[in-house]
Amino acid sequence: VGIYTFLRSLYRGGDSRFDCIRTDPKRFFTVFMLQAIWVTLCTVPVVALNSIPPEGFGGAGWWTEDRHTWVSGPWRMFIFWLGLWSFFRGIVIECLADWQLMKWRWDKDRKKHDEVFCGTGLWEKSRHPNYFGECLIWLGISLCCYAALVAGAAQKTTGMGWYTALVVCWTTPYFVYKMLRNISIPLIEKRHDKLYMERKDYQVWRRHRSFRIWLDGSGIVWGYA
Repeated sequence: VGIYTFLRSLYRGGDSRFDCIRTDPKRFFTVFMLQAIWVTLCTVPVVALNSIPPEGFGGAGWWTEDRHTWVSGPWRMFIFWLGLWSFFRGIVIECLADWQLMKWRWDKDRKKHDEVFCGTGLWEKSRHPNYFGECLIWLGISLCCYAALVAGAAQKTTGMGWYTALVVCWTTPYFVYKMLRNISIPLIEKRHDKLYMERKDYQVWRRHRSFRIWLDGSGIVWGYA
């Protein structure tokens, strides 16, 4: 994401979203603090995982007596692999969506098409596939951390019960989703609606595309209609 944002800023000569923020100290400070809070809350599950002392990983995850499995216990093993699957799927979706959008913009600048909004590739399946991938990434990280935190050895060394671990790990994906759903997406769609709402093709695309993606029928439903 950082590489994509950097290349996009170089190509477009900056980021128009921050033009009015850089010249307003109050808004600049607000955005800066919001980013700091965002980063802090996103690291909560990983910080909790790193707080487990070495002896707390006995049978908890990466170091087990049973060398045939990384996570002892069938249900925790399922949670861990579900998290790993969610993480890598999110990475693929977000990177692919960003690349498709960037290529669409390049092709438009080179007069290869005259489309006013991107509705191809993953953008044909979802209004915001890049944000959907972002949600899956943090959901996957949280699930992997939770699988280790609720192990018996980890609970004894940290004093953290399963409910506390659930709250700690759920904080990140819930916060990311709410920030994207209630702040980032409304800002983008408000601008797009103002530009394209009179177009029939945009109305159809917006009405029949949701936040979630069904690529193979096995996706995690996390979004809104």
